[in-house]
Amino acid sequence: MDKKKAYIFVGAKEPKVMTSNPGGQLTASIGLKKYAMAHGFDFFVVDTTQSSFPVPSFFFRVKKGLSRLFQVLVLLIRHKVSGIIIFSSHGFSFYERIAITMLSNIFSVKSLFFMRSGLFKDEVANSIIKRFLTRCLLHSPTVIGIQGDSWRPFYERLGVVEERILTVPNWLPEHVSVVDAPLGLDIDVVNFCFVGWIVKEKGIIELLHAISLVKQKTNAFNFTFVGGGTLENFVREYVQRNNLDNIVDILGWCNPQQVAETLSKSHVFVLPSHAEGFPNSLLEAMALGLPAICTGVGAISDSLKNEVNGFVVPVDSPSAISNAMLRYLNEPALLHKHSLSTLEIIKRLHDRDENCRRIFDMLNR
Repeated sequence: MDKKKAYIFVGAKEPKVMTSNPGGQLTASIGLKKYAMAHGFDFFVVDTTQSSFPVPSFFFRVKKGLSRLFQVLVLLIRHKVSGIIIFSSHGFSFYERIAITMLSNIFSVKSLFFMRSGLFKDEVANSIIKRFLTRCLLHSPTVIGIQGDSWRPFYERLGVVEERILTVPNWLPEHVSVVDAPLGLDIDVVNFCFVGWIVKEKGIIELLHAISLVKQKTNAFNFTFVGGGTLENFVREYVQRNNLDNIVDILGWCNPQQVAETLSKSHVFVLPSHAEGFPNSLLEAMALGLPAICTGVGAISDSLKNEVNGFVVPVDSPSAISNAMLRYLNEPALLHKHSLSTLEIIKRLHDRDENCRRIFDMLNR
């Protein structure tokens, strides 16, 4: 009888008590593990979870990084490993995870290095030294995983050949199903919705200005904010100061069920982020057939096509956001049309089993 294939996964580990707001990396990690277990693989998780508030000290991160490197070493010695899958963030995480790919090379084990942070591009672009170092270090992984083809030019400029790049779009969380029917044609009042951290980097300030611009033209819409963060009080004060109370609802943090209920009552998802990998909140909205208004950061533009299933707007542009919102308010038939395309795209690009299969097939070549 053939021995089970074994894989090492370096990424977030599912906690014993699930948080009410799991991040995108944790959700993807859970899906990957469940796929591996369902297909009879041994799946060893080296946990990279750490608190972001407050940010751990450099000494603490080095200590944890060395500990993870040792865990991988032990697993490589004890087991016949078919491959290592690595989820990485930017900053120190990148260098630690690259060190793991170097270790896998010593044991002649394939590695898939998957950058999950949209901030990585800016980090590399803003420093000649980091750009040079990154170019050198990216020779180590067997394959570079990307969440969308829009990342290919970035890696190719860093010297990664096309054959070493594998496109694997983010996949739907297990608890999310794709609806059968698109939005209807009889929508009277359009409900817009934002789900995510209420912080500057998510485009919150320009989004508030956009809502004010739309209100100058019409009151026939609603906007709901779901999430918490450093700008939550600022949002509440802005809404009150600008007489938006009858249009804007601020729900704060919600559990997954409450988020799903809010999205199910919405017609358009809005996320004008400055940087992303590929947000889970957009996936959940698309699964409900919602068109979206988003910036084209990270891999978003691979799944959100301008004028096809929503509108791609520039970063830091309240006028572009408001114009996109007004398009839906002035042409409500677009909601149904874009919803049809949204459902086609999410079924084609974001199926969990199909995308996880690509990862394991690559490691087994």
